[in-house]
Amino acid sequence: MQRKSNTLFDIDKLVQRPIPEQRAFELDYYDFLTILPGKIDLAFEMTRREMQNKPPLSINRVWFANTMNGNVIYQIGTSFPEYLRNTGRGSYYLRFNHMYEGYLKKLSGKKLFPSYNHSRTSRALTEQKAYSEQEAIPVVYIGYSLNETNELITGYYAVCIKGKERIWRTDLKSIEPPMSMPFEAQPDLPKAPLVTPKARAQKKAG
Repeated sequence: MQRKSNTLFDIDKLVQRPIPEQRAFELDYYDFLTILPGKIDLAFEMTRREMQNKPPLSINRVWFANTMNGNVIYQIGTSFPEYLRNTGRGSYYLRFNHMYEGYLKKLSGKKLFPSYNHSRTSRALTEQKAYSEQEAIPVVYIGYSLNETNELITGYYAVCIKGKERIWRTDLKSIEPPMSMPFEAQPDLPKAPLVTPKARAQKKAG
């Protein structure tokens, strides 16, 4: 017999979100995305200091990622509070106007999939699906990768996921800046004849 809670969640009945266009996302939020690696570095330093003050046995396998994510959210809030939204469940996500939803995560593996993403709500997000009461805008995961011992940040990324496929990946350290407006050449105008000043003839004294 299927549990009632399982039958209420049917991924195929949720609303399909559009897939975000990579370059448009990079250009729309270039300033934020290029500053974010520095914010992640500050959060990493905070998390490492907190780790030194905790008994080893009190640190479980998700402690570092959860603490790190909270510290990144704090750092974002110091400069870009307008992008933060409370989920109502004691956590935050990013809301880029009415264009994108962003979720801060530790990213793992070759595909840089979000770590510890096991709830039904998380599954809906990775499938680019929305509940009927939600605004169906694209989802982008923003985050970082770490080495196996959590002693080194190995990358800073924005990734678009749909199901088990990674659609695109942006390295936040190497985003191409927006192109400046091209210079418009002025049409050639006819050149005025060159005029050289003539010396005045002096009148001879009478």
